[in-house]
Amino acid sequence: MIDPQLQARLEPLARRHRALQLARALAVCWGLGSLAALALLSLQKFSGTGWKWAWTIPAALAALAALWLIRKIYSAPMDYRWLARQIEERNPELHALLLTAIEQTAPDGQLLGYLQRRVIHEAMDKADTQNWAGLLPRSRVFTAHVIQFGALALFVAMLGSLPVAHRRAVAERAIQAGISVTPGDASVERGDSLVVLARFTGPLPAGVSLVIGQNADSARRVPLVKSLDDPVFGGSVPEVAEDFVYHLEYGRLKTREFKVSVFEHPKLERSDVRLEFPAYTGQPEKRIEDTRRVTAVEGTKLELSLQLNKPVASARLVTKDKSVKNSIPLKVEAGKATAELKEFPLKASQTYELQLVDADGRTNKSPAQFVFDVLKIRAP
Repeated sequence: MIDPQLQARLEPLARRHRALQLARALAVCWGLGSLAALALLSLQKFSGTGWKWAWTIPAALAALAALWLIRKIYSAPMDYRWLARQIEERNPELHALLLTAIEQTAPDGQLLGYLQRRVIHEAMDKADTQNWAGLLPRSRVFTAHVIQFGALALFVAMLGSLPVAHRRAVAERAIQAGISVTPGDASVERGDSLVVLARFTGPLPAGVSLVIGQNADSARRVPLVKSLDDPVFGGSVPEVAEDFVYHLEYGRLKTREFKVSVFEHPKLERSDVRLEFPAYTGQPEKRIEDTRRVTAVEGTKLELSLQLNKPVASARLVTKDKSVKNSIPLKVEAGKATAELKEFPLKASQTYELQLVDADGRTNKSPAQFVFDVLKIRAP
């Protein structure tokens, strides 16, 4: 057992060493607690769920770990031999005097011998002339305490953010669960406008934005306007020219991506006519560009070439009475925006409407009219 007077000389250094040990251990404890709180915060953020009292788990674990560390460090006996070696390394002139003094023990029931007491007194004299506690500066211990309290402050801040994040997640889930988007996925005729409405059945967000496009750099944002006292936000895309995707953003939340596809009704762009007159007329064939009215003698053969805005599934010329019997089917080809009528004999004057049907069953909105005036053959 170490001599009490010599132990008293070493106690200031021992206290500083314990304080440094505890500060380092507690800094690691609070740091690990902060990481645990951050993990819970990330889980709560990405999953959108959380427990109101989740902060109590890292708080309790960190508190138990801190108590265990304090008890372990202050209840463990100080290794004075280790301290002596540290002092001897810094003061080589001691020549193992301190280590020798610490190791001096008396047999049970007996006193230390003269030489033993002399070694101990010499070690104490050295302690009185040398500042052994200064081997571990107060500034080093103070810095460790600053780091430890900084880690504790960070840990407390992380714990405080958990219930705040939970309340925000609850509010956001309530908003997200109560939103309906109109029209959602839609099909719009080219050139028409698209009106988007967001209706909320729960808490209302501060603002809602319509985000058009997937690329964050090129996406276009349109703020939606709240409709008076109704829980509805609305906005529009004035003219839809091509397919696009959109979603709504409100606060830190956003809806899924909705797709808008653009379609066109089939329509006539241009019609060219070629006329092959009867042989007795002595007239050469004639080509008339971009016309819908033809006047020719009876027996003339007509060839009609139509340029459309898109490929169609069927095309026909129908009379005003919509009679199937009197309708004239036109030849169409898959993938080509054309329709043709070959060698049609003109027998009687008639007015037709062009009826187009595309692959989706859409018809032309304003049927083009074709007028065929046929001149009857008269006797000389």
